[in-house]
Amino acid sequence: MISIKRYLGTVSGEDPLRSIVALLFRRLGETAVRGDPQELEDFQVEMMRIHDRLTPDLPQEDILILAGSATHASETYNRRITLAIERQGKGFQTIVKMLQSSMAAMMGESVESVQTLSKIGEALESSRGFKDLGALKLHLGECLVDLKKEIEREKSSSRAMVSRLQIEVEKFRGSGPESIEVAKDATTGLPRQDDCLSAFHKAIDKGTRHYAMVMAVNRVQAVNARFGREAGDQMLARFKAHIEPQIVAPDELFRWTGPAMVAILERPHSLAHVRVQANRMLNMQIEESFLIKGRSVLIPINASWSLFELTSAEDVEKQIQTFIASQGGRDFA
Repeated sequence: MISIKRYLGTVSGEDPLRSIVALLFRRLGETAVRGDPQELEDFQVEMMRIHDRLTPDLPQEDILILAGSATHASETYNRRITLAIERQGKGFQTIVKMLQSSMAAMMGESVESVQTLSKIGEALESSRGFKDLGALKLHLGECLVDLKKEIEREKSSSRAMVSRLQIEVEKFRGSGPESIEVAKDATTGLPRQDDCLSAFHKAIDKGTRHYAMVMAVNRVQAVNARFGREAGDQMLARFKAHIEPQIVAPDELFRWTGPAMVAILERPHSLAHVRVQANRMLNMQIEESFLIKGRSVLIPINASWSLFELTSAEDVEKQIQTFIASQGGRDFA
């Protein structure tokens, strides 16, 4: 905790506000959660850059603006670290459950190593930081040693299976959060909104020009109401099948919420130029056939869309949500 009590009324010859804000800048950098080393280094450099701008002749109103910049930088860093921790925790949980179920099937629930894995699984669910995950890596490695000893008494097929599992765990232990498989949207098979928000930050950090293109498939709500949700899902899958081949790496495509999808486009061109390219992508004639009361009905599939330059992940997220909300009058769910 950062205490400012000793700065109130005891600082002589120096502006108390300036002293407190300087302390805030230093302590934010020093006490940041030590997760990803590169993320931490970037954050501390940013805090030092803000601290250096706190000159003795800086007006008080500008000091408050600097304090706001420091708070924003801290919130952004915490959000990125939280996302990385959650992903790594999910990856560990998957490995533990795989080990636990495999060993229980071979030896029974009473085996000591299986019970150890159950305890690790419970600890994983309550883990909230890299410090906890680091300890769990160590425990997982120790448990694997015990498993290997027990399996030596089993058939050769059992030994082969544990060896394969150990290789998979070692691969994970040497990898970062990015190596964990991303959960996909069940309807479209695309990465979800959380992954899109993370990709916004990575695109901005890359230093090249990027754009976010949001596409809202029209008439999905009406089709859901008349023909059932399966029909609406079919429309989304058909739209995704058309647009996905046009999103070529390093560009990326994500499922947002409702019948909305977002593409991240890396382009060196102006907004007007990229808008022409986007219009060409979405200028299409798609129809989907639905069987209604024994007869086939063709439903046209198209989308409303908008394009935003990706300079701030938070601002673009708000722009996307505002655009989606504006589509209510177009029978948009």
